[in-house]
Amino acid sequence: MFEALIFAGSLALAQTPDECAPRVDNAVAIWWFQPLERAPGATVSLEAYWTDRPHSFERAPRHCVTDIAFSPEGILQFDAEALTVRVADDAPASALVTITGRLGDQPLEAQIRVVTPEQAPLRGTWRQTGATCPDGVVPTPINELVFDAAQRFSVTWIPFESYRDYWGTYRFDAADKSFSAEVEGDNQRPANLDLSGTASVSGNELILEDLWLGDPSQMVAAASRCTYRFVRADAPD
Repeated sequence: MFEALIFAGSLALAQTPDECAPRVDNAVAIWWFQPLERAPGATVSLEAYWTDRPHSFERAPRHCVTDIAFSPEGILQFDAEALTVRVADDAPASALVTITGRLGDQPLEAQIRVVTPEQAPLRGTWRQTGATCPDGVVPTPINELVFDAAQRFSVTWIPFESYRDYWGTYRFDAADKSFSAEVEGDNQRPANLDLSGTASVSGNELILEDLWLGDPSQMVAAASRCTYRFVRADAPD
């Protein structure tokens, strides 16, 4: 009887799952997929995740993330206790840092690109707070307008996971405030877009003037020439 209890206890111990291993087969370890764009002084968490399919992520215990290294060194400041990195205040613009590590027995790799506000004034995620249009037109608010430093943008009225309504490239001249965008793909694209106008940023506020970003409730109506007001939805760097 005593030997049986010892055997049962040993079996239970042997079957205890490894908390640093994924709970499903074929899961891979990730930090994030595309390079993050961050300004000097910004902080980024290095908490890692397991994923085995799109939009499904399981956060891993922080102590399971090990062997963290940076290339090149000196641009990111690592806080091992908080498991975060901070972009150095004197980090050179456009620098690309590759971060490597391990989650359990799987490798981790991700990148952070240093982007200054001067390089990409529109960069970030914005939420519409208002619009002024001729004839009292009230467009459906855009809850997610995204610009990156590589001059790409996306518009989404109702964000859901990675869904976007339409996306493409943009140009912005800070000197004369001229702005234009060209759509390259879409899930829902109004036929009456007019994406040439002006843009200006003041703190966490963005103003787009003399253009029409569309409205999912007016897919083929005549374009208006509106002034859109946005606030920064992501935390400012």
